[in-house]
Amino acid sequence: MYLKEKLLKALKVKNILIAIFAGSCLICFGLYIVHMLVYYRDDLETAMSAVDMDLSIRMMIIAAVLFIIMLISRKIIGDARFFSSYFEGDLDGIIPLDDLAQVTGRSHSKIRRQLNICRKLYMKNFRITGQGSAEAVELFSKTVSCQCRSCGAPIEKSIYFTGKCEYCGSSDLFAGVIAGDRYYSISQTSSKGVQKPDYYTAKHLGARTALFFVLMVIGLSLLAIFFIYDMDLIGKYNNKDYLRELLMTNKSPYSSYKLIKADIMSNIIFASGFVVLLVPVVFNRMRRGRYLTAAKLCSNFFARCATPFVKVSNIPGLNELSTRKRKLGSVRGAIRVGYLKNCTLEIHDKELQVALAKQIVKDRCPGCGAPITGAADENYRCNYCGKTIMQVVVKK
Repeated sequence: MYLKEKLLKALKVKNILIAIFAGSCLICFGLYIVHMLVYYRDDLETAMSAVDMDLSIRMMIIAAVLFIIMLISRKIIGDARFFSSYFEGDLDGIIPLDDLAQVTGRSHSKIRRQLNICRKLYMKNFRITGQGSAEAVELFSKTVSCQCRSCGAPIEKSIYFTGKCEYCGSSDLFAGVIAGDRYYSISQTSSKGVQKPDYYTAKHLGARTALFFVLMVIGLSLLAIFFIYDMDLIGKYNNKDYLRELLMTNKSPYSSYKLIKADIMSNIIFASGFVVLLVPVVFNRMRRGRYLTAAKLCSNFFARCATPFVKVSNIPGLNELSTRKRKLGSVRGAIRVGYLKNCTLEIHDKELQVALAKQIVKDRCPGCGAPITGAADENYRCNYCGKTIMQVVVKK
């Protein structure tokens, strides 16, 4: 209800097509430009006047610009999805920007800028109100009713997730939310995760871990191979004995030292290019490894927690020297890449905490999970379990 879903699906396809086109152009036209500049390095005028040089440079610029646009678009879409999920879990309809800054680890001004961009491009049904430190996100048309799942009695928002029904004593509480033309329920299902770490981790995390190590080994091996190959070529470039021996070989395809050195320089550039590309890839894999470790530690810890909220200071670190900032970075990263699930970072009592097992179910009965169909008034009775769901909007 806060995302322009149809637009996002179209943009996702657009980004994939741009990535394929831009990547192909950068490789094909980039190789041609490097080849011409190396072989005609003593006569750059000849290289620049080549038939396809002008076209290649233009296509490289276009491809680079498209690639940057694609990366920016992907990042903004990711931010939009994060903000939308956070808005859906809010019960007040007003979210201070300072809270979002703490949750994301970004500055107040950066959060405002990102929200303004998302609101104009990919999101809807909210606005930013207030000024300075009092700035907040105001959600449109959001009504929340907290209830007891057992007897249907209304519950105050302040004890949602943590209190008990004053009528029947049940602690199985949930919130019914109306936002725009959508109804959804928010439940606390931590009982499903008791002594079950898998409840808080992505499916097949073990397989993902194994794949991580395989890809890490492949990445490091390729980086070492291209680096050694590059160093070997650099050593041969000014090695007169090697150049003389190669030129004097009967089957040598070269007719001069110039051609040999041009070919070596071309290979040096290509090998160096692969090294430059592989370094950030390997670094990113190492960071993913930190997120995998954090997911395993946190899931084991969450499975032993008896409360719906966990203070960040209590979360185990990757080692004894882990600071609060490093813990937060690991948890944020694990949640963002999907290694940790059924948990979110939220602000409660003006403190950053991890909310466990908050489950959002859209357009379904919170009692039995059946779809809500044919609702004619605010209080809808489920056709399957007979439960009355308060304040359901008229479905179209």
